[in-house]
Amino acid sequence: MNLEVDSIHNRKSEVEDQIRSKDHDNSELREENSALHGIITVLEKMLAEKEEGLFPKPLQKSKEELELHCEIVREEHAESLVVVENEKNDITSKTIDLQRTLEEREGAY
Repeated sequence: MNLEVDSIHNRKSEVEDQIRSKDHDNSELREENSALHGIITVLEKMLAEKEEGLFPKPLQKSKEELELHCEIVREEHAESLVVVENEKNDITSKTIDLQRTLEEREGAY
């Protein structure tokens, strides 16, 4: 029985470590998101200036490519944040389940 309790404690520690890791990953993604928003803002400003006639006409294609790239980056980043959040929620749920199981087993002794 002590072996089971120790095993559950170890698993709980592992899950908590995973949660901390996912939180760290989440923080890094938020920082990356902030940096990407800064880049997007700069690119949008450049595009606005171009539209006002500050750049030669051949850059219209570049503008469209930059807009497409910005949209792709936004979508990819949003998807990665959803994946990380889902993983964090899954790990949190598993931790709660393990804690319940541990409490039930400790209560039985």
